[in-house]
Amino acid sequence: MAVEGAPAGWMQDWAAAGSGKNAHIGVLLVHGFTGSPPSMRPWGEFLHSKGYTVRVPLLPGHGTKPEDLNTVSYTHLTLPTKA
Repeated sequence: MAVEGAPAGWMQDWAAAGSGKNAHIGVLLVHGFTGSPPSMRPWGEFLHSKGYTVRVPLLPGHGTKPEDLNTVSYTHLTLPTKA
């Protein structure tokens, strides 16, 4: 999804607290190298509808313009996935 065409709030981290018997199970969805949270959000919404707690972080350098990836080291890409 292009940054310009994204609905408001879609190019940010996304999370939803679970409910019911699956609420204690957390699912971390991580988008691909050229992706952003909107690419994983349908999966997140599906899993959330089943009661799971879901998180889809925006990785550093993503969700803006491709040139921003040049400022990010590979070691920074895993930081949003740490608890």
